[in-house]
Amino acid sequence: MHILSISPHFSSNGVTLHVEELNKRLLRDGHKVTSIPLSIERPVVEQRYGQHQHTHAFAAPGGDWFEQKIRLIEVAIDNFQRNIVEPIDLIHSHDWLAGRAGTMLSRQLGCPHLATIHTLTELQRQAVGSPGILPAHTGQIWLEKELCGSPDAIITVSHDMVRKIHAAAPGPVPNIDVIPNGIALGPHGTPNPAKCSALRQKLATGDGPVILFVGRLAPQKGVDLLLASSFAVKNSIPDARWAIVGDHIASYMMRPAYEQALQNGGTRDHIQFLGEVPHKDIECYYGAADCLVVPSLFEGCPYVVLEAMKTGVPIIASDIPCIREILTDRETALLVPCDELASTHGPDVNLLAQAQLEILSNPRFAKTLASAAANAVRDRHPLERQLEHTFKTYRKTIESRSEAADAPQPGFGDFTDKIRPGIAITSEQSTWTKRRNPD
Repeated sequence: MHILSISPHFSSNGVTLHVEELNKRLLRDGHKVTSIPLSIERPVVEQRYGQHQHTHAFAAPGGDWFEQKIRLIEVAIDNFQRNIVEPIDLIHSHDWLAGRAGTMLSRQLGCPHLATIHTLTELQRQAVGSPGILPAHTGQIWLEKELCGSPDAIITVSHDMVRKIHAAAPGPVPNIDVIPNGIALGPHGTPNPAKCSALRQKLATGDGPVILFVGRLAPQKGVDLLLASSFAVKNSIPDARWAIVGDHIASYMMRPAYEQALQNGGTRDHIQFLGEVPHKDIECYYGAADCLVVPSLFEGCPYVVLEAMKTGVPIIASDIPCIREILTDRETALLVPCDELASTHGPDVNLLAQAQLEILSNPRFAKTLASAAANAVRDRHPLERQLEHTFKTYRKTIESRSEAADAPQPGFGDFTDKIRPGIAITSEQSTWTKRRNPD
């Protein structure tokens, strides 16, 4: 089987980790993978056959952020068509931009397109009133809606996302398989106690507790709510410290909100912004912390929660539907009710502070939650199960593709004209299709 994998690319993003694990398993099992990690910083097409890898780089396009992303599809597809040498059996895309590229190539190559929808970011931001890091663009909203109906089949990571897909789709929705994210289990990757202890000495003040956040500094992650809650906790536990791990390409745009939250509380010496940390080191941060807080406004099936469950750090998280599919309040975590009257519908700041105080003041209860969560992630989220279910969906999607897919498809230049005047994505027959059908 030859899989074309198209995805966004961030150094330690959950989607990137998901795609890398999937592709590694495909290669290990003897399949072929061509990947297009859609990235302005790293514009390449990678062909991998076992241990052999060929990388074709291309120049990043210019323009504003949305124009740049749309043109990135054009140049990536053009590079793919000029360099690919073997037929593609299935296109697997991740995210709205990759989904658009997958739909285009599926029409050109006559092969099925399977899309994994992790989140519908812009649509979900609108639903909770979050402003977003970058200005909302009608093109992205349009593409997210289109992605809910254009592929041959869809994988999504939670039943909550199934409901959101049906609500967003402008027309019929293809078959959807719910495959929650999985995580590699076993002793490999267990944090080194000595390293965790050394890291804790850097993060903590004496014997004081360490509260951890891990994730992109995007508005839907609720970091400003965590910062606001920290002052009430600090009043009761003066030597408590908060470690904020993560970054984002546009995280500087969130700084005013974080500054405001800190300014409202007073002194800020208890907060440490640590920036992006290599993923191989993340588990040491879990091992060094007294609890992890996930104050998100919305999620799909967050890897940070699965990683924390595996590592055995107590978890405090927003009480939102997708999280309830992973964690159970007061059994495997503390879930904080969201403030439906607040503009962001995020977790209630006062209740978020109370949850931190309960975990930090009751270590026996915290340990019980962490132990139950570790058992739950082993039972429900092993990586092997996720991969097996994904490969079954691959085979099902390929087998169910109708012969009509080989028929000529209508062009789609009109669509891109609606998104951004002047950006035309060609609908001419691809060079690869011509090689397959020389007559």
